Amino acid sequence: MKSALDLGIATRCRDLQSFSDVPSDLEPYTQFEAEIDFKTVFVRQVLQEYSEALCKRASRCLLNQVVVCTSRWTEGMDSLLRLLRAQHSPVVLFSSFAEAAVYARVPTFVRYVDPKARDAALLVVCAMFQPLVLVLSSTWKGAQRIYDQFKLLTQDSKIPKCGVLYAGGSEAGKEVQLVNGVDVLIATPLCLLRVMHKYDHLVVNLKRCCHLVLDDGERLIEEFTEEVKLLEGSRGRKAVVCTSSHESALKVHRLLQSESIFALLLHDGLPMVSVRGVANEWAAPHKDTCAPVLVAQDNILSWAGIRDAAVLVHYDVPELSRFNFGFRFSCLAERMRSFDAKGDSDPRDSPLAHLILTRDNAHLSVQLAEFLTRVGAKVPPAFEQLANQELQRRACNPERPLCAHLKSFGRCLAPPTTSGTACRDRHGVVAALDRPRGWRHLPTSGEVRIFVTKMVDATHFYAWVLEHWDPAADPTAGKGGAAVVHTEFQEAMLEMNAYFAVPGGDRHIGLGENESPVVGGVYAVEVDADQFHRVQVVSVMPESGGVACSSLRAEVFHMDHGGSSKVALRRLLRLPERLARLPPFAVEVFCCRVQPQDRDLEWTFQAECTSHSLVTEKELVGKVVLCLGNTLWLDPLVKRTYLDQIGVTVNEHHVRSCLINQAWRATTRTMWPSCENWRPTQASTFRPSHPQENQEAGA
Repeated sequence: MKSALDLGIATRCRDLQSFSDVPSDLEPYTQFEAEIDFKTVFVRQVLQEYSEALCKRASRCLLNQVVVCTSRWTEGMDSLLRLLRAQHSPVVLFSSFAEAAVYARVPTFVRYVDPKARDAALLVVCAMFQPLVLVLSSTWKGAQRIYDQFKLLTQDSKIPKCGVLYAGGSEAGKEVQLVNGVDVLIATPLCLLRVMHKYDHLVVNLKRCCHLVLDDGERLIEEFTEEVKLLEGSRGRKAVVCTSSHESALKVHRLLQSESIFALLLHDGLPMVSVRGVANEWAAPHKDTCAPVLVAQDNILSWAGIRDAAVLVHYDVPELSRFNFGFRFSCLAERMRSFDAKGDSDPRDSPLAHLILTRDNAHLSVQLAEFLTRVGAKVPPAFEQLANQELQRRACNPERPLCAHLKSFGRCLAPPTTSGTACRDRHGVVAALDRPRGWRHLPTSGEVRIFVTKMVDATHFYAWVLEHWDPAADPTAGKGGAAVVHTEFQEAMLEMNAYFAVPGGDRHIGLGENESPVVGGVYAVEVDADQFHRVQVVSVMPESGGVACSSLRAEVFHMDHGGSSKVALRRLLRLPERLARLPPFAVEVFCCRVQPQDRDLEWTFQAECTSHSLVTEKELVGKVVLCLGNTLWLDPLVKRTYLDQIGVTVNEHHVRSCLINQAWRATTRTMWPSCENWRPTQASTFRPSHPQENQEAGA
């Protein structure tokens, strides 16, 4: 052993001697005065330094016990335990690899463990298997995404162990995994609290947790910044004026020079030597009476390295890059206070930012007003009024579709972001779009029998209206009303199949080689042998790897079956004008008074699978609560079965009740208002009334 070690040292010495500039204190053998014994040196030097660092870190942790895991006992463990004993009491030693190594040191071990700690050994062992890292996400998709990325990063290692916990199917059967122990636990807040309270903190507790990660903190913590006081007066302080364009920088610089203000200029037309000269002039000492004002363009600001400015002026707002807007604040970096700083600071050392806006910035007013609110700044009344006007304009923007969350849950659930609301869809009803003349044949009351053709999520479907009973239309027809059978779809399909069944002519001729479809136009697509669907072109996009017109693909909406798909342009077939003018026969259907569990934004896969088995390609009967355009809100929605033996029709299952009983979704007793409370006002916007107490007991 010694000869091999000497040989290795000699070899390294010859290698190091080949470099003349290597100092002598880098020679490895000079670090040891006596004969080298790596075991002794490691225990004496490395383990002792690690123990001291561990004790200093442990003294700042709110722990009742300190657990030391080891597979064998070494002589250096005595010094380690003395250091730990000085910081924490009691200290518990636990080994899952070699129990004999532990029990062989019982006399030494007992000196560090109090009798009360031995009595509570079971609690200590249970706490060891609890998570070290807790990651909280606001949605189940966010939790699943983090879990998938974590498993991808640790696929080659068995540790650390990771678990995920969220409502809607994931929490079922996780008790065994949690009891066996996970190092990293990813969960949604409400689901974690429910599991902890359900098992009285025996399955999951946070006594061992030392890291808390908040994913999507904007939604988890809405108000996390304290109000920042705006300081007045900036004379004698270095100021930076940021612009997004070359012309604006020149204009502002000329304006400052005309007012006899000491101004520096940075723009993308200057050579690098001039940029460095401006940076050096900025860094040079100046009197308070002649502090410089730097006018800088965004794309050259990073080259100057400005970090000690006291005043920041946003001459305009860069619309194409949020990074440029955020990077402007790096000019104030050295004057920003740390979150750990205590006590009051000098007002003259606090940074100040100004934002210059006009009515031309109305399209950015909503995002900027939210940004000012989050940083604690006061929003001027005139600017707040401008932002409210912009919100009202967006609410009824005819170019955007109606918000899907608004249609499903009665309100938009998208979280706010620094760039405004995360949802870009419309949140108001436009009569010309949402209540067109072509849809006045749909029932507005009574009961309908539908056939579900496409499921979007657990409560959102596309279906055909087969039959309709409206007692209000014919009071003399009895309790159920006169039945109206809808055969328009069957007639249209027979006509279209007959049209394409005749060979010859231009009936099977699609688009030309260099011809593109009209966005919004209606065409036909052969989905199977002699089966055609009417489709409406939503957009045209190039196929991956293709540049020619023949490589283009079209995103189409299946008007009579629901759902979207992407098809090649050569598959689009022309339709006669009469068939192209027919309205879509696939009606959008929503099941009322339901929402994802734990206030989530989307349904879990388990909930969608359960709903798929209950509704897809089945005939259902529902009561019409609201009709808006091509959309029906039904409550209740049931599957009925006719019993031939006794001549009675019974409800086989209630879609909403089945999902609630399986804990895939929550009731709306204390949540969102039901769809029957949504009525369009004269101003053509949704006006939810006060939600009434749901009288059903989970049905």
